[in-house]
Formats: sequence, C-alpha cells, structure tokens
Amino acid sequence: MERSSSNKGHQSPGAGENTSAIGDAAEKAKWMVQEVLEKSSGGEETMEEYKRLSTLTHCTRRHHILVSHIVEMHGNSGSHS
Repeated sequence: MERSSSNKGHQSPGAGENTSAIGDAAEKAKWMVQEVLEKSSGGEETMEEYKRLSTLTHCTRRHHILVSHIVEMHGNSGSHS
C-alpha cells in the first residue's frame, strides 16, 4: 500500500514569515552600521575599504573593536580636564 505524499512541498503556516523577518533584521543592521560608520572617526575609510575589497582587513576590524572599547570605558569626549 502506497502512502500519499500530498503534503510534499508545502510549508507550515508562518514558515515564510521567519525568512522575511531575518531579511528585515539584516537590512536594518546594515543601515545601522552604515549610519554609525558615517558619523565615526575613520568610518569613511572603512566604508571605502569594504566597497573596494568586499570585506574588511583584520587590522581595520581590530581598530574598530579597540575604539568601541575605549569609548565604552571612557566616554566619547576627547579629553578630561
């Protein structure tokens, strides 16, 4: 006796919504990163490097991690008098 495979190829309700939500989140994150880079010191160079290479060098990544850490620990002001 053969089993019917009438459900083959059908997705459960809401399965496509998850993919759409991930796409929306990725687009939102991309926009947010671009906005931050446009406002940060060295951000223009980082965006140019990414456009040119389609990736970031290890040195550029480390620089941004270090700057983020310093700003988080000490604030964004240039000097403390």
